[in-house]
Amino acid sequence: MRHFYAFSLLVPSYQAGLDFYVGVLGFSVIKDHRINAHKRWLVIAPEAECTTNIILAKATEGGTNKRHK
Repeated sequence: MRHFYAFSLLVPSYQAGLDFYVGVLGFSVIKDHRINAHKRWLVIAPEAECTTNIILAKATEGGTNKRHK
């Protein structure tokens, strides 16, 4: 059987993502690892035992989330 381990969601800031998905919707934080001063590996899930996770990715101006033409 195939399944996704994780997928990414863009959020305006890590804190805004945590406030909404964890604070409002009640998701669980699976991993929160600071990579550097500006990046984190922030993984959440609807339940701690869930097999599909969500990686919260901070949106940046002119960064990798810019559409290519």
